[in-house]
Amino acid sequence: GTNSINGYKPLYVVDGLFNDNINFLNPQDIESMEILKDPSSLAIFGVRGANGVVMIETKRGKIGKPQVSVRFEHSFTQPIKIPDYIGSVKYLELINEMYAEQGRNPFVSEATLLNYKNQTDPELYPDVNWWDVISKDHADNTKANVSVNGGTDILRYALVAGYYNENGIIERDKNQEWDSSLKVSRYTVRSNVDVNVTPTTLFRANVGVFLQTRNAPPGDTETNQGIFYQAMRVPPYVHPAIYADGRIPRVMHKENPWAWATQRGYEKLNHNKIESLVSLEQDLKFITPGLKFKGTFSFDKFSATSVTRSKNPYYY
Repeated sequence: GTNSINGYKPLYVVDGLFNDNINFLNPQDIESMEILKDPSSLAIFGVRGANGVVMIETKRGKIGKPQVSVRFEHSFTQPIKIPDYIGSVKYLELINEMYAEQGRNPFVSEATLLNYKNQTDPELYPDVNWWDVISKDHADNTKANVSVNGGTDILRYALVAGYYNENGIIERDKNQEWDSSLKVSRYTVRSNVDVNVTPTTLFRANVGVFLQTRNAPPGDTETNQGIFYQAMRVPPYVHPAIYADGRIPRVMHKENPWAWATQRGYEKLNHNKIESLVSLEQDLKFITPGLKFKGTFSFDKFSATSVTRSKNPYYY
């Protein structure tokens, strides 16, 4: 299946329509999910189902009085394992030991080590934990969902509205006008309506809306230019994140991790999607029992826009 046109991904079928992914779905929209893996079930999907098929049905209205459900969650997340920080003194002591084994003079003197240990001048003898400088202790996210469900023998409806917001662990400089922190906000709305036009004719209309905004430092992908990569490259004894007079230090061939995270501007990426589906199902049991005719029309529109405001910090 890895050579199929879908690559390694399964095929998603949402309310009978093919989708490449289900990132636009609010989990609260889902009524049922079924995974098809056996060849007989996948035969009707051809090569598109080579990696399996995930069948998803969204919630539909049920006969009865309107039922309103409200759910709110707020949670915190925290890294469970980060590199141990040894500090400037231990770092320099290890370098001195390495130099001694090579028969070389110490990298720094005992007097300098004492200054680092006593922090006589934090700007001249810094001891910087770059992971603490660029990241917060924890991230947090908020989820809120409201659903309404009900109907009669003729008309049934289901409405689900959702909101999701997540603030990442990357720090920002609150003295700047812009916000370079990593965060995501998302709004989703899904409305499904079923109408029995006649005792043998069923009309269905589905509408889904997905709006997402992602904010981050410019080009924040964790490659050889990523924020955490930069934090791993700069030793703790080299320089502080910023001097008291506002100057930003940097050494040759390395970046200042704090400036890389907070002083280069920001980028904002917007993803918007609207999807609609209408179907008409006619029961033809008057011809032969079990015979039905169904016509379906679907229209989806997706747009992505991005805004990048970036600059090179002024380094000392």
